[in-house]
Amino acid sequence: MTEAEKWTEYDLAEHALGILISHFSACMYAEKKEEAPDQEQIEKWRNERTELVQLRRSLTVDDMATIGRVNKTYGPKAQAITKKE
Repeated sequence: MTEAEKWTEYDLAEHALGILISHFSACMYAEKKEEAPDQEQIEKWRNERTELVQLRRSLTVDDMATIGRVNKTYGPKAQAITKKE
């Protein structure tokens, strides 16, 4: 794999994680505005967001195994979110 291909895959992974992190933040914000917010759901989203933030912080362009896993696991989820909006 060329350096350019590595960076492309890395950028895709970062972008997917960013979309999901933003999505969970928006979900929490919307839920908190409800008359009776579902605290369990908010906590679930917060935990998922925290996990993704940590993953994003640890991501490096040389860790192609993790980048591949992120793109395979989270890429389709991020794509589905962007299609909804």
